[in-house]
Amino acid sequence: MSEAIRKSGHKQPEGYSPKIPAILKMAENAAKKEVTSLPVEFSVTERGVRHENNGDPHCMVFPSLARALGTFLGLEQRAVNDYNYAFQMGVSTEGFALYYDEHFNKAGANKWGERVIQNSLSVGGVECRIAGANENIVCDETINFDTVRHDVCESLYKNYPVLIKQADSDTYLFVTGYKENGDILTAYKFFGGGNENHALNLKENNEDFADWTNEIEAIIYIDGFKEPCNNKRLEIIKETLQIACEMLTDTKLGDTANYDYGEQLYKLWISRLDNDANYQDPKKDRVKYVYPEIPDYHERRLYAAGFFEQCHNLLGKGALIKAGEAFAVIHNKCNEIYGFLSSKSEIKMPSREARDKIIALLKQCQEQDYIAAAHIRDTLEVLK
Repeated sequence: MSEAIRKSGHKQPEGYSPKIPAILKMAENAAKKEVTSLPVEFSVTERGVRHENNGDPHCMVFPSLARALGTFLGLEQRAVNDYNYAFQMGVSTEGFALYYDEHFNKAGANKWGERVIQNSLSVGGVECRIAGANENIVCDETINFDTVRHDVCESLYKNYPVLIKQADSDTYLFVTGYKENGDILTAYKFFGGGNENHALNLKENNEDFADWTNEIEAIIYIDGFKEPCNNKRLEIIKETLQIACEMLTDTKLGDTANYDYGEQLYKLWISRLDNDANYQDPKKDRVKYVYPEIPDYHERRLYAAGFFEQCHNLLGKGALIKAGEAFAVIHNKCNEIYGFLSSKSEIKMPSREARDKIIALLKQCQEQDYIAAAHIRDTLEVLK
């Protein structure tokens, strides 16, 4: 395990068995039965056993959601690398960008389509289908919401959670039940930041959501469990690594205010830090373009380093350890930024000198992205 990940407190899950637990087989068999009538209300059975969170930040929406799903369904007990947070940071592609989940519909509107979300779930043995992946459901005049309501209730009654991406936000609903024939859903809301205990506190923080059909961008239905063979896992890892390489070296420059990834991320971020006009008001502009950008970026690269390490352990070959080491350098650069920003003079307002230091360090971080991408390419060559 790399030093950066070890210091962060990240722990590898223990034990692995490809055997599906009996309780999951029972649930799968029950789900295959044809649903003829639905009760007025229903709650999905939680299969997993939760453990205390180790205190590490888990602030990215979709990786947190996938990890919580694995815990809820009891999948973490049977898989080493499928549902832990670091692995999901990689497979979901969140680890290679900045503010990615705030501006991209993870259910299908990004460059790589719905494959990213399907890979994130199927690598752990969860089969899913996505409704509304290429167009907001709320914008589709052909959608019959009575049918949508029935489909969601039917899926829940098969004893599977339903995941709903809300429109115009980075928020997902982790739905665990319904009331009043589906007019009300019982769900836990996943949103950016503060997701440390998502996998632990689902039941304790459930809320009731009425009029939920007004805010649907996409719906992810869980259809069952199928333990992926080694070839399938390898295919998913290779596809993820290819996407990671493209993201880290992407040279496009968008015309939006989104950081995204590649050249767009660094060019936009550095230009904002370099603009003195952004730092005129000591109260309003105190942490502008420093927080939460630095913690967000730091967390993504830190856990992506863990993803590289786990892939290396699974594959048994390649240069992914070196890719992880490049991201560990970024981890150290972020700690440098934290260090000089914690001084009394810089807490009030990042000075020109401090921002110049951040800009220099970010340029070094971009070089580490390129180094990581080169090692990813070497690994993909080995895997051909």
